[in-house]
Amino acid sequence: NIHLSETIVYKKQEQKLDQEGKNAALLVTGGFHAENLARIFAYKGYSYVTVMPKLTKQKDCPYF
Repeated sequence: NIHLSETIVYKKQEQKLDQEGKNAALLVTGGFHAENLARIFAYKGYSYVTVMPKLTKQKDCPYF
């Protein structure tokens, strides 16, 4: 499910692009929002890239 906060992030990003007459932006988010924001961008026809670290050992991240 897409959360309200992700919809707000998307709308604010789109408004900023429109206001400044730009057609590209860089948006950095935490992992929790990445999947749903990617869905929104894909649905709206935007290109996007997701970058994630490759954690292979528990000591790399306490949440692994």
